[in-house]
Amino acid sequence: MILESLSLAPKVFAQAPSRPLSRQEEYATKALTQAPADLPDLPNYAGKKRFINGFLFPNRGPTYILVFHTDQDAKVLLDWYSQALSRTGWDITKANERYIRAVNKNNDNMCEVSASQLSAGMDVGMKSQLGIDYRVAKK
Repeated sequence: MILESLSLAPKVFAQAPSRPLSRQEEYATKALTQAPADLPDLPNYAGKKRFINGFLFPNRGPTYILVFHTDQDAKVLLDWYSQALSRTGWDITKANERYIRAVNKNNDNMCEVSASQLSAGMDVGMKSQLGIDYRVAKK
């Protein structure tokens, strides 16, 4: 009787453990035609900026790599991000005159913000290039 009732029970199979991603899958990219509206927990620079290009690596966190041109000097951008990140729960792990690397204390998301001056005439009205490399921590 017990065996008969077991045979009537729905068959449930354990899901096979997921296999590791191949390098091709892990580094799969999607070109972005516009910047994401928001990156969780990352302060959004409100000054004038123009999205230049970006990439999404959906299987690496996901990870976003974004490039903007701004109307501010590179030093002003890095100073702003340094203060904004510190105020909003990020631990700055490395910083110099070209970039800031930080980890969010609450969720382990990581970011690297870089800034460099643009060559004169490269983009009228814009002074610097802002790079954002943002990686969501895997849960």
